[in-house]
Amino acid sequence: MMNVAGLSAQIHAAGFEILGQRPLSDGAWEAYFGPMEARIDTLRLGADAALACVLDEAEAETATCWRARRAELGSLLSVMCPV
Repeated sequence: MMNVAGLSAQIHAAGFEILGQRPLSDGAWEAYFGPMEARIDTLRLGADAALACVLDEAEAETATCWRARRAELGSLLSVMCPV
């Protein structure tokens, strides 16, 4: 993980000009993860062992990668073009 300056430096080093950047809000992530969690709950009702394993992995992503650590994590939307 890195900060905005580090990411911007990598973008420039890769030969791109940054046209704009903004962080993605919790609301944006909630709009992504909320429906996914609801779908996981629905699919789990009739899931066989293979599907249950996939659902467990998807559920772990929402629980451990975002909900449990949302104050530590963030995403930066970057719009860029080649220099």
